[in-house]
Amino acid sequence: MRLALHPNDPPAAISKDNPQIMATFDGWKRLLDIVKSPVNGMTYDPGVCKEMGLDPVEVLRYIGSRDQINHAHYRNVTTQIPYDKYEEVFFDVGEVNMFAVMKEFFNVGYKNIFVSNNGTGKIVFRGAHNSIMLILYSEHPLLTFKFYTMNNLFTSFLLIALTFSCSMNDDAQKKTKFKSLNYLYSISGSKTVAGIHNREPNAAPARWTNEVYSATGKFPGLWSGDFLFQQDNINNRQLMVDEALRQWEKGAIVNIMWHACNPALIEPCGFRGGVLSKLSDEQWKEITTNGTPLNKKWKERVDEVTPFLQFLEDNGVEVLWRPMHEMNQGAFWWGGRPGPDGTLKLYRMLHDYLTKI
Repeated sequence: MRLALHPNDPPAAISKDNPQIMATFDGWKRLLDIVKSPVNGMTYDPGVCKEMGLDPVEVLRYIGSRDQINHAHYRNVTTQIPYDKYEEVFFDVGEVNMFAVMKEFFNVGYKNIFVSNNGTGKIVFRGAHNSIMLILYSEHPLLTFKFYTMNNLFTSFLLIALTFSCSMNDDAQKKTKFKSLNYLYSISGSKTVAGIHNREPNAAPARWTNEVYSATGKFPGLWSGDFLFQQDNINNRQLMVDEALRQWEKGAIVNIMWHACNPALIEPCGFRGGVLSKLSDEQWKEITTNGTPLNKKWKERVDEVTPFLQFLEDNGVEVLWRPMHEMNQGAFWWGGRPGPDGTLKLYRMLHDYLTKI
């Protein structure tokens, strides 16, 4: 196990009247020096470095040479107020030289997880010892992929996946009834699929996928959409699943998530105060007890999205279904409740309601 503490972002010295221990480079160094071991590390984020006026490459070299980067955000920003306010931007339009950052990752031999974080979506990929590959789907039948080396493409904005130097493991031999899963098993240990999430609006459900195509001339290997929570996006859920079908037929893996409104509140809702909201312990007990008013309201919300999932199943689309995402944290109304009667219980109830009823 390797621990990774994320620095303060934004790196303000005081947050909610409390001094912050990870808001300066000296604070980072102190953390790493407490236990000088790879198991005691941090999340490296070039965007935070730039927000602090630091050289992201030099910071990466310092921490990476100690083998104490255990998680990394590949992220660019434009700083509006140092230490206080910034904007997340595409890789090629921010203040950080992202190509220089990526080269330094290779120079220090980084082998752990990257998360590409910005306002347009997320791409997760793993480090390797040798070359960088961009994985994009072609206009051929299901899950036909093309691979392009960085040496042949403009590099700064590419949504990147990295090749592995190791051989495929036993997962590559597994066979299931799902084409998507079989493909992922077949590349396990050797390649990673890159993709992008298409956040709102559902009226333009391929907006960010098309941005990638405009910048690179190729399409991501994974398309992602969201049922969402605002009225206009709820009204356009069919447009979103229609796009999911088109992407599947082009050869993309399909991911759909659901930022759901709190069942104790009205729908549609806003993000803050609606999706980002709380249930009391009494309300939680009620929502996880079959037949109660709040439990029935929750099921009514689930019933609203099931016809769209059924549409995709009827058309042969395999969906990586992500309801109740990031459930270990407590920011969303469904998350952050440990134990058998916590978040896990509601997730199992959702699974059973969708598959057995």
